[in-house]
Amino acid sequence: MKTLEMAKATAPLEEYARDVSREPVILTERGKPVAVLVEASFAV
Repeated sequence: MKTLEMAKATAPLEEYARDVSREPVILTERGKPVAVLVEASFAV
């Protein structure tokens, strides 16, 4: 899984959405997980 600090998440959402087709992206705030971006097929 890819981890991304929210303060460093400066790319458009579109780029992160492409990444989730390969692996989930965990968003962190000060090193703690706060959200996970996953491919839609995993969410249903």
